[in-house]
Amino acid sequence: MTFFLAVLEVPALVLAAALGKREEATPGSNWEFTRELVFGKSVLLLIGGMAIGATVGEEGVRPFAPLFFDLFKGVVCFLLLELGVTTARQIPELRRTGLFLGLFGVAFPCLAAMLGALMARTPGFGPGDQLLTAVLFASASYIAAPSAMRVALPHANLGLAIAPVLAVTFPFNVVLGVPLYFEIVKRLNT
Repeated sequence: MTFFLAVLEVPALVLAAALGKREEATPGSNWEFTRELVFGKSVLLLIGGMAIGATVGEEGVRPFAPLFFDLFKGVVCFLLLELGVTTARQIPELRRTGLFLGLFGVAFPCLAAMLGALMARTPGFGPGDQLLTAVLFASASYIAAPSAMRVALPHANLGLAIAPVLAVTFPFNVVLGVPLYFEIVKRLNT
């Protein structure tokens, strides 16, 4: 499922950057735009990390565990703290313009979860895997996407983009979403 999560990040990052670049006044040539999307730092790091991990295997990664696994947890804590501060600064703006973003932050995860559960059921995954897939489809990217969007869309308001994710989607998924997705999976399998 961790690999599946990383694989789902790539098309989401490319789509988000493509939609954002489309809105820029001077997006540049199509080739430059495509090159930036496909070979951008964040996408390249995600794909490269998966390729290295697949090539060297668990034994090959083990000597680097302190750097890539232990240190990662601390760095992620600092990143999430910074994102929380950025989100808090955007709460007044979110109150003015956030009705659509708030509704989208609840409605889209529900639709995505149903799609994920259906897609997982098609190849014959069991109910547990269907639920995990539904949760992955419903979740938002809290780590890779903000960093990637900072690079791909430096003029975008990252705080306003991440605020609904952290203030609406995340709490909704944790409190109501996962039980709702569990009920969806149960009904699909009855």
